[in-house]
Amino acid sequence: VNVRSDALPGRAFTGAVESIDDSAQFTPRDVQTAEDRGDLVFGVKVRVHDPDRALRGGTTVAVGW
Repeated sequence: VNVRSDALPGRAFTGAVESIDDSAQFTPRDVQTAEDRGDLVFGVKVRVHDPDRALRGGTTVAVGW
């Protein structure tokens, strides 16, 4: 995956998905349609290749394919 953070503009990191939670962390009250399923949130753990340790723990990042 590609990893970017507003805290480090212009830098991009690569990473690999290590795990995806089996159950949703956030579930709307009613999940009845395909659109509602888009609101489900699952925890994902990504191991980021960052040999310089530029990213700090707790940094918000955007992850894409």
